[in-house]
Amino acid sequence: MKLLTLLTVALLMLSCKPKEKEALAEKESDTVVVYNETEYRENGGRLQNPPKALKIVDTACINGKKRAEKLIEKGISKYYFGVRLGFPPQNERYLREKFSEKEIDIGFYYTEPTCIPEMPGPFEANCFEKSMNIAFEKKYSKARVDSILHAKFELAP
Repeated sequence: MKLLTLLTVALLMLSCKPKEKEALAEKESDTVVVYNETEYRENGGRLQNPPKALKIVDTACINGKKRAEKLIEKGISKYYFGVRLGFPPQNERYLREKFSEKEIDIGFYYTEPTCIPEMPGPFEANCFEKSMNIAFEKKYSKARVDSILHAKFELAP
């Protein structure tokens, strides 16, 4: 008898939970979580009135900042320059040479990957590089980088 009562109570409890889950699923279906630019565009993020509310989680930026923090903790610092497509390779070599004389490791990243600029959106570009630059400037000061940049450069036109 106790077993029958216990089973009845268990069935009643289990029968109530799916209704709560269904209501919760309906509420969540009004919002779409997007993690990158591709998902953002696929869900109508570029439209004036997207079909559903979009919750944006910029995982690329979050991961880039974490990666930069880990390298900084290890004592690895690098200064990055944002350059446009078509930046002359001889200028890149010249900058690397001048900065290596001052024992500064530098890198380059393209601010626009193609000739057609990206439309502004909710996702931040180059988070890793920007985070590394901020840490570098805190450690060595921006004046150190500027002093090398404002020296007489003979860059190619």
